[in-house]
Amino acid sequence: VKDNRHICIVEQLEEALNDWRKEG
Repeated sequence: VKDNRHICIVEQLEEALNDWRKEG
């Protein structure tokens, strides 16, 4: 379960980075 939570955070971070890159 802990691993799953970590993956969720990583996925969210990747998405945020993608959006930030698009803006930049």
